[in-house]
Amino acid sequence: MLHHLTPAFLAEATGGTLFAPADTPLTSVVIDSRRVTDGSLFVAIPGQRVDGHDYVEGAIAAGAACALVQRPISSSLPHVLVENTSRALGRLARAHRGALSPITVGVTGSVGKTTTKQLISSVLATDAPTLYTEGNLNNELGLPLTLLSLTDQHRYAVLEMGMSERGEIAYLSEIAKPDIGVITCIGTSHIESLGSREAIAQAKLELVCGLSADGTLILNGDEPLLAGYDALYVGFEPHGERFLRIDHTEKTENGTLFLLSDELGRRYPAATVPGSGSHLVLDAALAYATGLVAGLSPEQIVRGIATFQNTGMRQHIEPFGGLRLLIDCYNAAPESMRAALSVLKEEKKDGRGIAVLGDMLELGSYSPALHEQVGRDAYESGVDLLLTFGPLSFAIAKGAIDAGMEEERVWSFPDTSRPEECAEALKRLCRDGDTILFKASRGIALERVIKAFKEI
Repeated sequence: MLHHLTPAFLAEATGGTLFAPADTPLTSVVIDSRRVTDGSLFVAIPGQRVDGHDYVEGAIAAGAACALVQRPISSSLPHVLVENTSRALGRLARAHRGALSPITVGVTGSVGKTTTKQLISSVLATDAPTLYTEGNLNNELGLPLTLLSLTDQHRYAVLEMGMSERGEIAYLSEIAKPDIGVITCIGTSHIESLGSREAIAQAKLELVCGLSADGTLILNGDEPLLAGYDALYVGFEPHGERFLRIDHTEKTENGTLFLLSDELGRRYPAATVPGSGSHLVLDAALAYATGLVAGLSPEQIVRGIATFQNTGMRQHIEPFGGLRLLIDCYNAAPESMRAALSVLKEEKKDGRGIAVLGDMLELGSYSPALHEQVGRDAYESGVDLLLTFGPLSFAIAKGAIDAGMEEERVWSFPDTSRPEECAEALKRLCRDGDTILFKASRGIALERVIKAFKEI
């Protein structure tokens, strides 16, 4: 419970009108009436299919102590009337963050932002309690809700910022007011709506809109579209006056060891990130840089990186019988597909590398060419067998065959309503010692193929 978070604070922060005043501190902020507990603030959000205002009475019955609404209600419950509850939620979160003043890190990028957020959180948590974005709460509702779970026990807040169009990152950054801003990479996700990688870069750079006056921007130093800014650059060949260069990487029993040096020639203690791939090393190096900017010792940072654990259906290796499953079904873009294929090449050891690749979504008119490029990447990375799942991924198969992969090593399953067909073919083709990569956009639900494969 935070004593400043009261109905009066709510009205002042949002510029709304308070009805039935009360001084009771609010215990939590929710937009789902099923999550209401005693003392909650219920925020009624009108949506396309469900209007939160229809659930105000249910929220009251469940113990809500206050409501935030955008149309009048007849109730003795303290409530604040505003013009737009979604925007008011953002203003409340900004005021709450201002009242507590944690060291705040904002993380965005086309690929790798969730992994980088987790790595940064692991690093900062070695120093003090750290709040971080959970699940997919990285949008105009999720980020404010995350900030509103901040307590005076948290010294750090690490906030992931997602987007689908221009202006969204600027809005989230103005709410979060980050002290440190991190951009992982510029890819092709959302190119359907933004039109070009240059436009995507400008949208991601909106992160600076809310960056504190003495804040630090940390950028991927290997991305030309991010060159020329007042930033700390991190990468294998970073540009800029200030930088951290990844000088050496080495696969070890516990993951991937890497070494960093800066523009003054200083070398930093080696860190080992659990996992494989140059993309993961870059994400870990960004976390290393964040820790240094936040004032942590290299020893703390190294310890934090070593404790990193990936989340959800993001890249992790799972033994299954005599096989190794490399499961990465959370999302996919050409850049993350390429990175996953490099991990498959590294991890396949003595057996074969099999790739089960599904559709990449939101690529618009670029989709056929980008899917074909993934097929070429699969061939060039040495994939032994390729299975594609989904109507768009037929172009992955075409790209692989055009690049030189024999047709008898490629199978396509365009009907996503029948994951068992892909699973059955995979079961026939695989053998002990193989490593199998599963990767596709979240909307394809490629985990259904994995489930069917395990049940055969």
